Amino acid sequence: RGSILGPLLFIIYINDLPNAQRNSKPIMYADDTNIFLHGNNVKEMTDSFNAELLSLNEYLKCNRLSLNVNK
Repeated sequence: RGSILGPLLFIIYINDLPNAQRNSKPIMYADDTNIFLHGNNVKEMTDSFNAELLSLNEYLKCNRLSLNVNK
């Protein structure tokens, strides 16, 4: 925070996030990331959502990052 290089280094650090997601399309801008899913029914969406959360959690752990659930 407050660093000139900080935002650039963060973007470089998380640049591979889309490769970690299998069934979703992450849209990243600065330090914000939105993950979009689609499906034909509620069960398919729930299953996809849970799989993507597990994948995201593994990515975050491997990169020593944490998710801010308050945002």
